[in-house]
Amino acid sequence: MQVSIMGTRSLLAVAALVAAVLVPTASAGRVVSVKLSLIPLPKSSLGSAARGMTLAQDSGVVPNSDVSPGFELLGRISGYRLDYGDAFRGGAGVTAVETDVNKYRSTRGAKRAVAFAHTLDVVGVAALNDAGLAFTGKALTRPSLGGRSFAFVWTSGMAGVDPVSIVDLQWSNGRFTLKAQVAAGTSTEAESLARKIAKRLDRRLRLARAGRLPGKPVKLPPWPKAGPPPGGPSLAALALQTSDFGGPATVHDQTYAVAPPAISEYDLDIQPAGAFDDLAQSIDWWPTVNEAAFYSRLEVPLTADLLAALVGTAPQVTPVDVSSIGDAEQAEILHFSTSSREAYFTIVVLARGQATNLLLAFSPSSIQPSDVQNLAQLATNRLDAGLAG
Repeated sequence: MQVSIMGTRSLLAVAALVAAVLVPTASAGRVVSVKLSLIPLPKSSLGSAARGMTLAQDSGVVPNSDVSPGFELLGRISGYRLDYGDAFRGGAGVTAVETDVNKYRSTRGAKRAVAFAHTLDVVGVAALNDAGLAFTGKALTRPSLGGRSFAFVWTSGMAGVDPVSIVDLQWSNGRFTLKAQVAAGTSTEAESLARKIAKRLDRRLRLARAGRLPGKPVKLPPWPKAGPPPGGPSLAALALQTSDFGGPATVHDQTYAVAPPAISEYDLDIQPAGAFDDLAQSIDWWPTVNEAAFYSRLEVPLTADLLAALVGTAPQVTPVDVSSIGDAEQAEILHFSTSSREAYFTIVVLARGQATNLLLAFSPSSIQPSDVQNLAQLATNRLDAGLAG
């Protein structure tokens, strides 16, 4: 999730005066190289709300390849992030805290990047609503920091999932941009902590630019190894088998993958797969039941958007009723028609406990609702049997 904008000539003048008085400056003619890995806040600077939170796998260097291309066009060089907790784990209180720093080639580029980030927040909420997901977003009072800033709050109200608000504060400071983002059960909790840590984050950058920020980077967690979830079931045992299909079926590929924030992921590809030319299945095991429920709601609209982007045209969508099929959450058929070919896909999502199960099947000819319902039932049977041990 992302954030908002601010700054006037008078505020900039006051900020410059305060910085000149309170922050020691480097000696004349000295160029200080800011070490980005020292800027984001360590856990000790986040307060008691972060107690018990672990450092997420997306912490560390954030290259341009991991952000929207628009930021690189504005002159982004690199960035660094420390991300604690998991926004969608469920429950009350603060669930995640993230602080980021990004370096740009110019002050102007950094200011424009903050404005661009604000636009992405607004557009992101609108896109989720267009996909039928219950998200709201609104601007908050901008923080009195930097040259340009904004504050924005995302709020999720999806049925069957604990509510969460994510407050995003972003601002520019010279050729740098900074972000303080907090997720909590209420927007009041999230905003209160976000504003506190934003001031701490801004001060760390000012100290670093003056050559007066000591310390070592926070030790990053090791990248997890692909495999079954520790203490959990074999995800391979939850997957479809070739014997489940009434026609020819051949496993083309099957493997465990690393896909944070999921604890474990198992991917399977079958070509052909009975009534379908190709079937891809991804089974994920999540840290909590609430996370599994949240991500299961996102799977269908996000997968459909990805397919539309790859094909280059919007599909005709036909929802399929799978409400009577065990763990089935949602299913639909997508018909793509281009000048060169016709293509049909079906997306099916199942969820049970900490497991989610995404199935994406392709056929060059029409897919019938009965084919989709049969696929959902087969996948439910395997999921239930595997989780029952």
